[in-house]
Amino acid sequence: MANNKIKELHTGQLVGHVLKQKRITHAALARATHRSQSNLSTLIKGSSTQAYILWQMSLALQYNLFRDIADQLDVATNGRMVQGTITVESLQLEVEQLRKERDTLMKALGKLSG
Repeated sequence: MANNKIKELHTGQLVGHVLKQKRITHAALARATHRSQSNLSTLIKGSSTQAYILWQMSLALQYNLFRDIADQLDVATNGRMVQGTITVESLQLEVEQLRKERDTLMKALGKLSG
């Protein structure tokens, strides 16, 4: 999405932006998602949309709306969500290293007592 500096998530604006970018009419998206045009207009005017409806729209538009939502979350949290994932990975590596160290120490203790 061109504007990643949206402070609040507004799924209707997101869908509207993709429609404009791909030059798809509201009527075409309404048909593709088996909704009335008035229902689709209401969804696009609203600030929130159910995940399943976003899923249907993503498929119809051949565009990953969830990726844009995730990008907005990353911007809103200043990348802390990504850093949290990296921290988990580094902790998993540390746990594995500590297990190896423990096993080495257990073998050394076994040789001393045996």
